[in-house]
Amino acid sequence: MVLQRINSTNFEGENGKSIIKEIRFLAKQAEAIETELGDRGVNVKQFGAIGDGITNDTKAIKKALASLRKGQLIIFPTGGKYLFNETLIFDGINVMAVGCEFIYNGNVSPAIQIGNKTEYNNRVKVEGLFVRKFTRDWANNIIGILFINNMESSFYDIGAENFYRGIVFKGNGKGTSYNRLFPSRVYNNRYSLVFTSDDRGWANENTVIGGRFSWSSIPFKDGEYAHLVIEKASDGYVQNNIKFYGCSLEDGGFANGFAIICAGNYNSFHDCRFEGAEKIKFLQYSKLNIVSSGYGLDVSKVEEELGANSNTIISGSGSQIRGGTAKNPTLTISNDTGNTSKVFSVINPMGTETVNINNSGDITSRGVAYYEKGFRFFTSDGTCNDRGIFQGAGSPEGVVTARTGSIYLNRSGGAGTTMYVKEKGTTNTGWVAK
Repeated sequence: MVLQRINSTNFEGENGKSIIKEIRFLAKQAEAIETELGDRGVNVKQFGAIGDGITNDTKAIKKALASLRKGQLIIFPTGGKYLFNETLIFDGINVMAVGCEFIYNGNVSPAIQIGNKTEYNNRVKVEGLFVRKFTRDWANNIIGILFINNMESSFYDIGAENFYRGIVFKGNGKGTSYNRLFPSRVYNNRYSLVFTSDDRGWANENTVIGGRFSWSSIPFKDGEYAHLVIEKASDGYVQNNIKFYGCSLEDGGFANGFAIICAGNYNSFHDCRFEGAEKIKFLQYSKLNIVSSGYGLDVSKVEEELGANSNTIISGSGSQIRGGTAKNPTLTISNDTGNTSKVFSVINPMGTETVNINNSGDITSRGVAYYEKGFRFFTSDGTCNDRGIFQGAGSPEGVVTARTGSIYLNRSGGAGTTMYVKEKGTTNTGWVAK
């Protein structure tokens, strides 16, 4: 258009010809830049979006989205507040919305969707996407932002507020994997951040870094709620290898608030802050998950359902390795073949070793060992429970079953009734006082 105006204007003389030549050059440069920007993406303002938090911008945003090809960029100018009432789908495009708010007043879930159910959404970048409802709405089971079938993508400064589920990563018939999420503020959602799948999909190998997850100080009475949730799929698939670093989990000190609910395997939570939100629950079939370090982490606040296996808690208030089965011990320590050094050692604050166990199973201790039920010696049947040193109150005769050679100490005995030796038999008779 600039060139058309120039071409219709008459310039006299050599100076005029020089000026018009220069103007034409600059106009061509400007049009080239405009074309390049158009190829890269669009600004929602070009399609009539207002961004004042009052005007309904749904149609304008959808019109802008419809104009884009995959791989292009949609820009929401900084500071805008975009009111909308229908699901916005960002499929295969990059999003720049730094410093913006998206205000959802619809009743269909999700409010915003990144990706689609039929194909992968690969290597996209979304920045500054924060969506909220006007007030807390846990009744309508609405998701704030649904990331579905995303692969190798990066999501920066992402937040949600007042939804039933704030942010959900889901594999639907495909995978949601190898993504990086940098949350901003995730407030007042019943379930703040959820990893799940269905229809033989999966949600593995994702990384979450930072973010503030919080509830208001008003106690909720709607039942269970939690910040970080890893779900087992309805088809039985167990999500795994999801890593959380430095998440701040706050204000869950009410009866039903959980920092973490985990039904997955091999997931890890590192250096998270447990401030008010301190309860952790491992559901049935969860195994080999790790929660390590972090302000406020308390092993006494950990719950496990029957069937949870070998989950590890490491904190300053004490550490636990929970679970284990007959075939899979809770903890196994071994040296390399040919290594005869100690496999376990306890060092006191002065740097002195107080207990050690070597490869042969020999135990050396500088302290006193206390055993409630006594000692047992290894037996040929491997039970290790019927020959040893027993203790109790009263005579063992007719009460304590043991093999010949066992000793019994009577803590309520007197002269001639304090120690008994099993001189014959394998039943509960044959004890002789000494």
